[in-house]
Amino acid sequence: MNNRFKLTLLATSTILLTACGGSSSSDSNKTTPPNTNSTVIFEDGIQDIRAGYTPLRLNIVNLRDEQVNFTIALPTAGGKNGEYTKYIKTDLPEARADMLQTEWKNGNDHSIQIKNSNLDTALDVEVTDLNANVPWEVKDQITGGNEEAGHILILPRVTDIDGQPPVAFIEGNVDFDEHRSEGQISFVNRFQHSNLSAKASNICLAMIDYNGQVASVEDNLAQSEATELLDSTKLGLESMRRLVVVTNTALNPQKEVTDLTSLQLQAINNACPNHEVTNGDNIQVIYIGAQMNTMTADIIYSPEDGDIARFERSATLPSLKWESEVGYQVMPNNLK
Repeated sequence: MNNRFKLTLLATSTILLTACGGSSSSDSNKTTPPNTNSTVIFEDGIQDIRAGYTPLRLNIVNLRDEQVNFTIALPTAGGKNGEYTKYIKTDLPEARADMLQTEWKNGNDHSIQIKNSNLDTALDVEVTDLNANVPWEVKDQITGGNEEAGHILILPRVTDIDGQPPVAFIEGNVDFDEHRSEGQISFVNRFQHSNLSAKASNICLAMIDYNGQVASVEDNLAQSEATELLDSTKLGLESMRRLVVVTNTALNPQKEVTDLTSLQLQAINNACPNHEVTNGDNIQVIYIGAQMNTMTADIIYSPEDGDIARFERSATLPSLKWESEVGYQVMPNNLK
């Protein structure tokens, strides 16, 4: 797993946004007219990818039952912290029963692209909810050279962990084709237990297919981290049926563990060198499966102390392809 993009929880603070000679912290968007000499181009809506530029591959998915704010900005060269030459600031509405998630997609809602000669340019990314009961702010940077940046997943309130940001980052897969690819899935670790520190709340994940074969998914997934996007082919399995979660402490009893054979327990033990697999009292088995032709993320969390469950809704991860790329692919006149 590549942790090149880490998100850190910050104390809430005032954000100064400076754009195009003015300043504002309330305008919904600030973009610059396209300029072929610009290091970074910020534009509204769907745009073509310009010659000599690389598109920023980034989606934001909000699963939270509250509105969150998202800002992406180009810092002023040599300027003070929090001052920007260009930025986009937008609101993501809350997820509801009739809208299970809300999204912001680069290349659709806005179009940000970076000049090929300046792909090391860092953009500031912030996700905040300053109006929540416990206000929070998450901030980091992303570079244009990271073509397969991925998805920022804003996690549901019920999976919150004290001191941990309610955000996870899932590395992208630009090559995913919903018409030809097998379904892919990522898992986010939000497990916690009163007996364990955050560091000791790492988990091991293994998968069992319909034939009972066991394969390693991730041998040491830290709290709040996500696995790469996986399919049964990557795992060497014929299917995805049961996810096995191994922890560093005993869990509440559950029937599914008793269904594991001694050979499967041994295979799980081999897949989890950083965890001690004994009689299975620190194992949870969750029935799960990647949906065909979709990219999804499942959140593994603790509804009660000593329990592990899959959050009731999977997040659907949109394609990282820009809308203009998709349109180019399907227009018959362009298929030569």
